[in-house]
Amino acid sequence: MSFRRPVPQRTDSIGPWFRNISFLSWLGSLTTSTIVYLFQGGDFSLECDRNTLIHLLVTILIAEHGYWICDRAIAALSHRVRTAGEIKVRQEEYSVRRRYLQNIGLSGGEEITGLTDVQEQKLQGGGDQIGFWKRQGVESAVSDGRELLSLGWQKRKSQ
Repeated sequence: MSFRRPVPQRTDSIGPWFRNISFLSWLGSLTTSTIVYLFQGGDFSLECDRNTLIHLLVTILIAEHGYWICDRAIAALSHRVRTAGEIKVRQEEYSVRRRYLQNIGLSGGEEITGLTDVQEQKLQGGGDQIGFWKRQGVESAVSDGRELLSLGWQKRKSQ
């Protein structure tokens, strides 16, 4: 009988293992604090009196809350910090969008700073050929968007 090894697959994250690792780190913080408390005098001498038990429970409670606070703080900070790869992907996406808008004639090379500025430019400059910025509603926005895309594709085909 022979067995074949599974085919490895790439993933973006560790997925379901993340919860297991989080649980093990939480359990490790409790275990470490318990061991430190029990061996604080140099020798292990477990006297099961009420004082020792209360001090041990307080130590575990402090360790658990300390772990929770550190975990939440690191999670909040890690969402704000971008890696070099994420920054590069965002820059590439921005440059692709900008080139596309320049190719279909919606951007004359100037920096687009916001939606209201674009609306003003289109309404004042007469560049709004199909009245996209004057209409409201989902149906008209979808149909106008399709028309804009088809104009861009026609312009690209003609080049």
